[in-house]
Amino acid sequence: MVQPGAAAGTIRTVNVTVTPQDDRATRELDRTVSLECPGQTWKAWRKYEEYTVYDQRYDENKKSFKLWMSAHKNTQYSINSKGSNVQISDISCLGSLKWAFNELKLVKILLRPFMEQFRKVSREVKMELLLGDIHSNEKMRQYYKPTSFQAPLVKQLKEPTQIFINRHTYVVKSSQAIPQNLFSNSKTPIHLNEKPHLPAYIWGQWASTRCESRPGGTLYLTRKFFFYPEDASWVGEHNFYSDPFCRIRKFVVTAAGSLLLQQSNDKLKGARNIDFKIKRATMTVQDAKMILDMQLEGHCGVGDWKVNVPKDLSITGGCYRLGIVLPSMQYDVVKVEMDFKGAWLLFLGQVDTDNIQQNDVSRRPTAYQLPLVKCGEIPNYTEDLWEILNDQTYGYSSGHRTEFQWTLYLYFLIWTISILH
Repeated sequence: MVQPGAAAGTIRTVNVTVTPQDDRATRELDRTVSLECPGQTWKAWRKYEEYTVYDQRYDENKKSFKLWMSAHKNTQYSINSKGSNVQISDISCLGSLKWAFNELKLVKILLRPFMEQFRKVSREVKMELLLGDIHSNEKMRQYYKPTSFQAPLVKQLKEPTQIFINRHTYVVKSSQAIPQNLFSNSKTPIHLNEKPHLPAYIWGQWASTRCESRPGGTLYLTRKFFFYPEDASWVGEHNFYSDPFCRIRKFVVTAAGSLLLQQSNDKLKGARNIDFKIKRATMTVQDAKMILDMQLEGHCGVGDWKVNVPKDLSITGGCYRLGIVLPSMQYDVVKVEMDFKGAWLLFLGQVDTDNIQQNDVSRRPTAYQLPLVKCGEIPNYTEDLWEILNDQTYGYSSGHRTEFQWTLYLYFLIWTISILH
């Protein structure tokens, strides 16, 4: 088992439908189908129209599968290699489009306690669904078998539900962050008001909010970062563990260097490019068995390794067994947000699945890791403001801003400017 407590297996795709939600997606799908399925005719794609792009129901008469059908006006169109519209097709372009559902090959259900004033609420939990990670290289996603997890999905319930585990009773409740009325139509994605784009004010101390996983399935970690505005320097501390609860310590890697905030990222909205120069690093082994298993002596630092004694890696140019290269450049992305509770969140780019150094601008991430929360700042809202922020931040988008929303955005702007000064 790659991940303890998870279910792994194979998936069988039975039916795949696609519904373009805007003009851009409609044009992109129309263009992609034309390129990936050459020599075949197809009606132009339409916005909000549901298309069955794969259906495994076998037709005994035609000895083929029903593929590439449109349900528009109760008629069915599909494509075959001869380029004529028929009801049954023997052509599948699903593989050519590189649509993969491998995230379902690794699934885990997790119960996490609710927190009130930074204390756990006894027996009250939320239920999370963890799906397998997606390869950072889009060319490998079709063949990749997940070994870690994406950010969790939270189960939404109309009312609290009791469950019994190991002779204990737990009450599963919905998260207060997302109202129930957002999920009225399963075929229409939810429309949330866009959060204000905050400046990349990264200075200060940031830390993980939960135990995180990494591709490979054998290591788990928590992160802590310090960013100093005086000289644009940074220190990052990665604590690695051998269990998914981050209790059994394995080793700690502390890196430091300088940083340079660049222009806005052209692929991730609201994000900025950031370049980390890694100048020095130390490693502290907390598991004696690791010294023998990884043969650290002579390859990572100079001299004998001892448990809980930091070792400078600069002399040996890093530790290639762990993918640490010194000195080196890390081309990353960064984004700052504020959640509905008023806590500052910092998003850094997704790590490479194959642990390849992001030492080239072309390798800059296009997705995020789990967020870090800013330390030492506790929001102090009244109950009325808490409810207003909750309703307005996660309400339906009506295509225009209400007076309160503009006031809220202005509040965020003034608050940010005051902090910058």
